[in-house]
Amino acid sequence: MDLDNLNLDNNGTAENEAALPAGYILGEYAIEAILGQGGFGITYLATDTKLGSKVAIKEFYPQSQVRRDDNNKLLVNKENSSGYQWGLSQFLNEAQSLARFKHANIIRVLRYLELNNTAYMVMEYEEGQNLIEFTIKQGNRLDERTLSKIFLPILNGLQAVHQAGLLHLDIKPDNIYLNKNQQPMLLDFGSVSKDIRHKDFSGPLALTPAYAAIEQYPNNGDQGPWSDIYSFGASMYYCVAGKKPIDSMSRYHALLKYDPDPLQPAKLLNTTGYPDFVLDCIDWALEIYPEHRPKNAAQLQEGLMGRGRPKKAGTAPSWKSKVEKQNESKINTATPATGHTDSSLDTWKMIYWGVGGVLVLLVLGAGFMNIMQQNTPHINYSVSEQTTRPGADKKQPVANNNSGNNKFIDLSIEPEQVLREKISKTKIEKSAGNNQYIPPTKQIASLVGNLATINSALFIPGKQLVATAAANGKIFVYKIRTGSPVFQLKGHKRAVHALATDKRGRWLASAGDEGLIRIYNLRTRKLKMTLREHDYSVYVLAASPDGKFLASGGKGQTLIIWNLNKKRVARTINTFRDAILSLAYSPDGKMIVTGDASGRLQYFSTKTGQELVSIRANSKYISALSFSRNGKWIATGGPQGELKLYNTKTGKQMPVLEGGPSVIQGIQFSPNGRFVFAAGSNGYLAQWDLETGERKRFKAHKDTIRTIAISDNGKQLLTAGNDKIARVWQ
Repeated sequence: MDLDNLNLDNNGTAENEAALPAGYILGEYAIEAILGQGGFGITYLATDTKLGSKVAIKEFYPQSQVRRDDNNKLLVNKENSSGYQWGLSQFLNEAQSLARFKHANIIRVLRYLELNNTAYMVMEYEEGQNLIEFTIKQGNRLDERTLSKIFLPILNGLQAVHQAGLLHLDIKPDNIYLNKNQQPMLLDFGSVSKDIRHKDFSGPLALTPAYAAIEQYPNNGDQGPWSDIYSFGASMYYCVAGKKPIDSMSRYHALLKYDPDPLQPAKLLNTTGYPDFVLDCIDWALEIYPEHRPKNAAQLQEGLMGRGRPKKAGTAPSWKSKVEKQNESKINTATPATGHTDSSLDTWKMIYWGVGGVLVLLVLGAGFMNIMQQNTPHINYSVSEQTTRPGADKKQPVANNNSGNNKFIDLSIEPEQVLREKISKTKIEKSAGNNQYIPPTKQIASLVGNLATINSALFIPGKQLVATAAANGKIFVYKIRTGSPVFQLKGHKRAVHALATDKRGRWLASAGDEGLIRIYNLRTRKLKMTLREHDYSVYVLAASPDGKFLASGGKGQTLIIWNLNKKRVARTINTFRDAILSLAYSPDGKMIVTGDASGRLQYFSTKTGQELVSIRANSKYISALSFSRNGKWIATGGPQGELKLYNTKTGKQMPVLEGGPSVIQGIQFSPNGRFVFAAGSNGYLAQWDLETGERKRFKAHKDTIRTIAISDNGKQLLTAGNDKIARVWQ
C-alpha cells in the first residue's frame, strides 16, 4: 500500500457529489446537511420526521471501493466485493454494540438501518461545538482546570468502550464534543473495530496522521487500547501546545535513522499553569512504542489525577514493524544461546536520536574542583570506565578478516592539517613514552553478523573478544583474530543502545528501548540479572572503575546508580530536564558526568549524589563526552566537527580542535593522553595530537560511525555504525 498517496483525512462539504443530497428521505429521517466525511463514511445532520428531533447519521461509505448510482444505491467495485461485505458486517456489529451503551460521555447510538446496499448508524445529536472550535475560542490553549474537566470524563467513556472489547481508533479534537452544557462527549465511532484490515479491504486508512499511533499504519504492529491512548494523549497535547503534534510515522522514521524525536515533549513546551504530572502523562501517552504507554484508560486517568503511575506501564505486546520482523528473520540464531535466568533487583552511546550535539563546557575553575573534592567518596579507583568500556588486548591479532561480501577498502590518511592555534600554547605536559606511541590506523578485522545498525561496541578485557549491540536487539560476541561470532547473548526484543563491562571482563551489561538493563555472565554466557527501574528507553550505561556499580540513563530523565553486589538501586537522581544522552565515570570513580538532550552538562558526586555543577553547555543536545585516563582532561564533541578539551583541574579550555567528522558521535583518548580520537558522520575517524596540534582524518566506514572504543594498551581501536559492520584498527 502506498502511504504517500492515501487520503487520510478528507473532510466533506455540502457540495460533495458522493453524499446523499439535502432533503433525501432515509427511512423516517430527512437529510439536512453533511457534518463530515472520512475515508470510510459520511456523517449527516438529519431530522426525525416522526418525532421532529435532530439526529446524526453515519453512512458506511468506503470511498475508494464504491460509487453511488442515480437512485443513491451504492455500487461496489467488483474486485472489492469480498472486502466490502466484510467491512459492512464490521460496521453493523459495531453499531449493535454501541447501541447498548448508555454512557454520559459517549454519543448514544439510537438505531441502525440497512438501505441502499449499505448501512447507517443513527446517533443522538446535541447542539454544541467540537474541541477544536472550543479551544480556538479559549485562545488556542486550555488551562489546567478546563483540560481536566474535559479529558478526565472522556477517559471514563473510553474505558467502558475498551472493556466491551471495542476500540475507537480515531480520537482527535474534532471528535470530542462539548454540548451546550459543556459536557464532553466522544463522537464518531464509525471506525470502531478490533481490526479494520482485511486482505480485500483496500480502502483509505481510517486515521488522522497527527493523532494516530504508529501501529495504525499498515504493517506496523497490532492495534489495541494502547492505540486509543496515543490518540487521547495527542488530543491533550493539542490543547496544551496550541498545535497538532508531529505524526507518529515521521517520529518513527526519525528514530529508525537515529535522529532526535522531532516531537517536542509536553514538559518542554514552556507552558505554565500545568502540574508536572499532567505534562508527564501526556508524554507518557505519546510514547512511540505501545509497550511504553499506559496499559489502559483507567491507568492514564489515575496519572492525570496526580495519583502516580507504575514504574512499568505497558502490557501491550512487544511491538515490531514489518521491516523489523523481516530483518530479524534473517539472523542466523544457530550460535550458542544463553540461559534465561531472570533475577530482578529490589527496587543515547545515545538513542539514536543519534546525530551528535555540541558540548560547550564553561570554565570550571579551581573553586569548582574544591567543591568536588569535598564531596567525593573515599574510594581510590585507578582505571576509567565509560559506556563503551575498552578492554585489555595484550596479544596482537594478525589476521585481517574481510568477509567475501565486504568490499570495503581502507583509504589512506588525508594530508595532515595544523590547527589555527597550536595546542602546544597551552603547555600540555609531555609524558614519558609519548613519542613511541603509534595510533591505530590500519584495519585488521571486519566483524559482520548483526544485520542492523550497530549502536554500541566494546572490547571485552583480556579475552581478545569484541561485543556489539544492534538496532535489531541482537548482541554478538566476536573473536578478533578470526572475525567470527563466538556466541550470541539473547533476551532483548528491541533495539539495544548501550553496552558496558567491568575491567576484568566478567560481565556485560546491555540496555535499550525496552527500558530494561540485562547483565550477562560472560563466563557462563547466561543472563545473570535484569534491572527494571527505568520507565522508558535506556540510552547510556557506564560501569564504575571497580565494576561494583553501574550508572544508567535515557529518555526517562532519570540517572540510576545500581549497586551490583547488593542487587539494589544505590541512588536515583531526578534533576534532569531532558533525556540523558552521554554518561561517564571519572577515572577515580568520584564523579559521574552526564550530558542531556537540552544541552545541559551535570557533575554529580558518586558518594552523596549531590549535583556539583550544572551548566547549559549548548543550545543543542550533548552526544559525546569522555575522560582521559589520567582524569586531567574531558573532551566533548559537536555537530560542527569541533572537539573541545577542558582541563578538569584548572577549568582551562584548550583551543577548539577542528576538522573532525561533521557530527561527532564518539570520543576516546589514547592511554597516555596524548592523542584523542573522534568518530561520527560520513564514516570519518579523526585523531589529534595534543602536543603538536596536528590532525589526521581518514574514512573508516561507508556510513555514520555510531560507537568507538579503544583497547587498554591503546594499540587497537574499535568502530561500528550504520553500515552494520564493526572494524578493528591497529
